[in-house]
Amino acid sequence: MTLRQLLYLIRALDEGSISAAAVALNVAQSAVSRQIALLEAELGTALIRRGGRGIEATAAGQVVEREARTILARVDALPGLVERAPGSAGISVGASASFGGFLFSRLARREHGESIRWRFVQAATRDLLAAVDSGDLDIAVIAHLPGQPASGSGYHVVDLCREAVYLVGRRDLLPPAEPVPLAEALALPLIMMPAGSLERQGYVGIAQGLGAALNVVADAPELDLKYALARGGVGFVMIPVSGLEPLRESGTLDARRVDTLELERCLIMRPSFADHPACRQAQRAIRRIVSADGPAQGIHSIP
Repeated sequence: MTLRQLLYLIRALDEGSISAAAVALNVAQSAVSRQIALLEAELGTALIRRGGRGIEATAAGQVVEREARTILARVDALPGLVERAPGSAGISVGASASFGGFLFSRLARREHGESIRWRFVQAATRDLLAAVDSGDLDIAVIAHLPGQPASGSGYHVVDLCREAVYLVGRRDLLPPAEPVPLAEALALPLIMMPAGSLERQGYVGIAQGLGAALNVVADAPELDLKYALARGGVGFVMIPVSGLEPLRESGTLDARRVDTLELERCLIMRPSFADHPACRQAQRAIRRIVSADGPAQGIHSIP
């Protein structure tokens, strides 16, 4: 029994005649007749008969027709299923603008001995988690502050690295001493992610733990916008060390390390994808980047 035999049978039933099926399939009429005859011989029963409106299925033919349509529909759907399978079209990795700036270019240009095609996504934490939930993103690199959970429940979580947090602002406005005490940094006019973001919630929790209020003077969802506002003297930005790379080209902004404050990053993925070979390859590649290039940037792997 072959898919061709099933296809020719279904087409003959749909068209109502062997000759019409042959035209639709662009084959000889004898080829259609022969394939249906071979199928009938293998099953040991007639599958079609002539009726008032052309050929129609026998009782046995109706059973075969029903199953054949299901089989052919699944075959037609197979390419799309493969295309959507985790890792089959490459690996999608998402991160914040700060860590993405450190990670993405290094992943894209370095040879790891792994045959990985990367797709990169830069977004806020909530959007990254939503993309993992929907299956649009394979791996999300998520940051969390002290006392803040890494993510919600239902994810596979792998610890990745720790980063010091820095206070960024205009050179003429920054506190002169380094490190800047945490309470002092939180009392300065700050430019932060909008209220309700996981980053903002983390800093609110830290301030409350110190018995202080967070002094936010501007909401800015994008890292470039935060830096633009800081250059204008609006306030200061609290940023992990991976987000400092753009400052190398800035003649206006500088950074001071914030005392005792570090954030942690982890890899978030769906449990069903965590053991996929492509996922394991991607995790190894990301860890190699962090281990090789992270320490020089102040990014330290978590074993």
